[in-house]
Parts: sequence; C-alpha cells; structure tokens
Amino acid sequence: MKRLPVMPQDEQDDWYQYYDQTHGDYLSFLEECECRCKACQKMCRVVCKGTVEEMAELITLGYGDRLMLYENVFDVLMLQPAYKGLESKQSTYYEIDSEGCTFWKGGSCEIHHVKPIEGRVAGHSAQIELKSHLPLFLSLQWQQLEGQRLIKSWANEFLNEKIMEKTTWERCWKWNV
Repeated sequence: MKRLPVMPQDEQDDWYQYYDQTHGDYLSFLEECECRCKACQKMCRVVCKGTVEEMAELITLGYGDRLMLYENVFDVLMLQPAYKGLESKQSTYYEIDSEGCTFWKGGSCEIHHVKPIEGRVAGHSAQIELKSHLPLFLSLQWQQLEGQRLIKSWANEFLNEKIMEKTTWERCWKWNV
C-alpha cells in the first residue's frame, strides 16, 4: 500500500520539500464526501478552495467571472469561488459573507460536478489530521509558477481593479510570468 511521507511536525521542518515529495499524491489520499445533511450544507457559507488545475477548469467552463482573488492566512494569493457580491474582486481570509458561495443556489452547489477539492472532501470523514494540511498544501501549490501565471491571466480578464489594494496589485504584477 502506498503511503505519504511523514508530514512536517513544526515550523522548522521543510514544508516545501514535503510539497515537492508529495505533489499529486496528497490529494489522492483524501476521501471525498457526498453528504448533504444540514451541517454539511452550512459549510457552503465559506467558499471551498481548490487547486490551480481546478480553478483553470472553472475558467475554461465559463465561470471565471464568478471567482475572486483571495489572500489567505499564509499571505498567499490564490483564486477561489467568490462570496456572493465579491465576484471578480479581491477578498482576504477574514471576510465571510452571510450568504456564502456564489455557486450555492437553492440548497445545492451549481458546480457540484467540478467542485474544488476542499468542498469535495469536507464532511463527516475521519481524515481530520490529513485534511488539516490542505490549506497549506494549496498555498504551496499556488506559489508555484503555474499558479502565478493563472492569477495573472485571470486578473487581466476579470479582476475589478478599483477594489484592488495597491500593495496586492503590485505583488500580483511583479511576477515575471
């Protein structure tokens, strides 16, 4: 049976090395959940984060204008489904809209068939420790060149510049991608 390398236990360990070793494998170890109970539905008040590939697919499927540029708790820029009212804008980790995700309509997810990884694995699974590393894993992935290129491409087409903070805008454009 295939196993993941031991996860770093503290800040001194090399998370970048762990990411490099496990890229592609980590996500395959997470069990998806199809539960539609009230508790799981409430999770859609917070939008689910996804991989670079998942956000690229949403853009290809015509949902680019319903994403937002997000700066997470690790100060990493990434794309994710938008909170209602923040489509094609910038948000930070502390903003949570009471109406939830732009794709949450009538008690179900409009993009359930292509829902980002965080939404697919949320639920009543016993993989709490393994899932707890997902935000960091996604942050490491979005810091890679592929993620930076996707953000720059999305920003050129969809981002509402007026709401963008100058420092974040400069970070987004300083990449030579």
